[in-house]
Amino acid sequence: MYNEFDSDDQDSSNLSFVAGLFTGAVIGAGVGLLFAPRPGSELRGRLADSASAMGRRMSETIDAVADAGRDAYQQARDVATTAGNELRSAAGDVSSGVEKGTAAIRNAASGVRSGSTGGSGSGSGSSTGRRQGQDFTPNA
Repeated sequence: MYNEFDSDDQDSSNLSFVAGLFTGAVIGAGVGLLFAPRPGSELRGRLADSASAMGRRMSETIDAVADAGRDAYQQARDVATTAGNELRSAAGDVSSGVEKGTAAIRNAASGVRSGSTGGSGSGSGSSTGRRQGQDFTPNA
């Protein structure tokens, strides 16, 4: 019968085997180098050269990662700057629209006040010819 826990154990066992195989290969290569029929000075020189080459490769890799990080940072900064500029522009457009709307409402209110002040003063009649309760729609 199939059991999902058995599958997890098998995956873990396979991973352990591969890790052990790799570790054994590395250790075997190192021991082989140490016991190779070469003079000690030559072997030490080869090990030093190999370590130096590994250091150069690591340095190049670190430099490449750092460059990629700087590029990503610059791109993110450019995107943030562009978004900020567009938000500032949109806010200015909204502010301008609000100011125009406010001015139109003030003009309309001013027109209503100047049109209704010339009546009898009791407020029961209107000199503008509008009936009481009629809505006012300003011409924008």
